[in-house]
Amino acid sequence: MRLWYFVTTPKLSHLRYLFFAALLLGAVIFPRSVALAAGEIISEEEPIDIHADRVEYSRTEDTYIADGNVDVVQGTQHLTSDHATLNMQAGLLTAEGNVNYDDGEQTMTADRIELSIKSKAGVMFHGTILIRESQQYVTGKVIERIDATHYRIEEGSYTACMIEEGKRTPWQFRAKELRLDTEGHLVAKGAQFCLMEVPVAYLPIVKLPGKKKRQTGFLMPLPGFNAEQGYKLKQGFFWAIDPHQDVAATIDHRGNQGTGGELEYRYKLSKNSAGELRTNFFKDTRENKNRLDVQMQHMTQFTKRLQATVDIDFVNKRDTLQEISDDVEERVQRLTESRAFISQRWDHGSAYLLGRFSQDLANPNDPTSQFLPELGYRLQPYRIPSLPMYFGLESSLTNIHRQDGTLPFFVDGAPIQRSSLDARRTDIFPKLWSTFQVTDGISLTPQVGVRETIYTRGENSSNWMDRTVPYLNVEAEATMSRRFRLGRGRSITHRLTPSVTYEYLPRVNQNDLPQFDDLDFVFQKNLVTYSVGNRFS
Repeated sequence: MRLWYFVTTPKLSHLRYLFFAALLLGAVIFPRSVALAAGEIISEEEPIDIHADRVEYSRTEDTYIADGNVDVVQGTQHLTSDHATLNMQAGLLTAEGNVNYDDGEQTMTADRIELSIKSKAGVMFHGTILIRESQQYVTGKVIERIDATHYRIEEGSYTACMIEEGKRTPWQFRAKELRLDTEGHLVAKGAQFCLMEVPVAYLPIVKLPGKKKRQTGFLMPLPGFNAEQGYKLKQGFFWAIDPHQDVAATIDHRGNQGTGGELEYRYKLSKNSAGELRTNFFKDTRENKNRLDVQMQHMTQFTKRLQATVDIDFVNKRDTLQEISDDVEERVQRLTESRAFISQRWDHGSAYLLGRFSQDLANPNDPTSQFLPELGYRLQPYRIPSLPMYFGLESSLTNIHRQDGTLPFFVDGAPIQRSSLDARRTDIFPKLWSTFQVTDGISLTPQVGVRETIYTRGENSSNWMDRTVPYLNVEAEATMSRRFRLGRGRSITHRLTPSVTYEYLPRVNQNDLPQFDDLDFVFQKNLVTYSVGNRFS
C-alpha cells in the first residue's frame, strides 16, 4: 500500500522542507498519529480519496480518522458525513452524523453507517434508501445491506411513491421486519398498509415485486370514501413498453358521481427530446356531463441554441378540475393556459415565437384574450463602436384575438362591439446606457430609453392608437472585496456591492387604450431603491 499526503505550506525555505520531510519519515517509522487535511489511499481495488477538516492516520491500527466536512470517494461511491473512520486492515468504513452515501444506483441517508469497502455490505441506523431506477424508498430503524441487491429492515417502511418533505406519502407498508431483493420481491411480516400515512389495514405477511427495472403489471388499488361521492376506487395498470416509453391506464370509479379513466404516456425519443401526455375522461352521471382534461408537455433541443417546447392544459368544461381533480391546487385553479414556444439564440441576441391559448375557469362570461401568435426579439447589451456606450432592445409583435368582447377603438365616438375582435400590438423598447468610474470602486450608470406601443385593428382598418413612455434610470454602485484563504491553495472571495438606483416613469393616460396583459399597464414611477449585494466565490 502506498500513501500520498497533500499539504499546502506556502513560503517555506529549503531547510523547512527538509525538516518537514524528516517529521513525515519519523511518523511512518514510529507508531504515532499524523494530522492531515486530505489524502489518497492506493488500495488493491480503486484509490480512496479522503478530504476533511482534519484527518489523522494511526500506523499501529492502519486506521484513518476524519472529522468535519468528511468527503470520501472511491470510484462511483461517494460518502459525506460529520465524522468517519476507515480501517484499512479490516476494510471497514464507519461514518456518523448527517451521513449521505451514493453508489451510482442507490442513495442512502442515515445517522450512522458501517460499510465494508470490498463487499459493500453493511448496516445503517435510522436510515433511508432510494433506489433511483425504480423510485423505491425504504426507511428503517436498522437497515442491513447484505449485498448490493438484498436488504433486511427492522421497524421500517416501503413505498414506490416519491417522498417529499412536508407532504404525506400516498401509500406505504410499515412492518417490524422487511426483506427486499431489488431483483426479486419484497416480503414484509406484520405489515400495516397506510394511505396518506394513516393505517387502514393489517396484513400478517405481504409479498410485492421489488425489481429495480420497470415491470408491466397492475398497480396498487386506491380505495376511498366520502359522503358526497360514496365509495371510490382507482385501479391502474402499468405497461413498460421499452426503456424509453411507458403507459399507465387507470379506471376511476366514484360511486354516485360516475366512472372515468385516465391515460398517461411518457416517452424519451432521444437525448434531447422527451415529453409526457396525460388525459382524463370522466362520465359525470350526476350532472350528465362528459368531462375531459388534457395535459401535455414536450421539449426538443434541436441545437445548443434552438429549442422548442409545447405545454398543453385544456378542459372541455370550466368546472372539470373543480369536480374531478384530486389535486387541491388544480381544484382552485382560475386559469388554464396552453403554450407553444420556440426560441433561437445568437451571440448578441435572441428571437422567439410564442402562441398562447387561455381558458378563464373563474368567470365564464369574461372574454379571454388569445395571443396567437407573438413574435419577439431581444438584443443583448451591444457596445457601440468607438463610443463608451451600450445599446439594448426589447421588441414584440403580437396578434390578439378576443371572442365576445369589446375593444376601445372608436367609431363616431362609440366603442366597437363585436362577437369577435382582432387586434395587433407592436411594442418597441430601445435603451442606451454607459458606465462611468467616479472613483476607485464606485461607478455611475445612467440609462435612458423610450417605449413605444402601437395598437391596430388589423389589415382591414386604418384606426390605430399608440402610447409613448420615456424611461430614466440612474444607478450608483460601490464594490468592496476581500479574500479569505482556506489553505491547500483554496480561498473564498467576498464581494460587497451596495447600490442606489433611481427610476422615473411619467404618468400616462391609458383610459382609451386596450388592456390585454401586464405589458399594457404602465404605472407612474418616481422611485429610489437601496440595495446591498453579497457574492461569495
